[in-house]
Amino acid sequence: MGLRDVKRLVQHHGNKEHAVVTFDLDADLRSVFSWNTKQLFVFVQAEYETPENKVNQIVLWDSIVQQKDKAYLRLNNHKTKYAFIDSGKYLRGREFNLTLVWCVMPRVGGLYTGQHSIAGGVLPSSYTQ
Repeated sequence: MGLRDVKRLVQHHGNKEHAVVTFDLDADLRSVFSWNTKQLFVFVQAEYETPENKVNQIVLWDSIVQQKDKAYLRLNNHKTKYAFIDSGKYLRGREFNLTLVWCVMPRVGGLYTGQHSIAGGVLPSSYTQ
């Protein structure tokens, strides 16, 4: 998993900033499946700090995997499914991490999660077109 490209970083509706990014994902979650696994809810989120909030988490993409043979996820230069928008003007020059999270929904018993984080990179320090 990793950031592929920052396509655009712009001001969004006045006091917000919006980044358009693409990413690569190569994750084999087949080992998470067992006789008790009904499905996985899988998502990629961006995480970063701002002066206003110690933790900011934005879901960029998600999927539901219902079969073990479909749990090998490969996405290349994939555009985010959801907007990467900050509620302030804190994306410019910001370092962020990308985290792959999987929630295991069992047939019986409690839901549990796993995750894997990597350094995503740094967003541009000025707006792009």
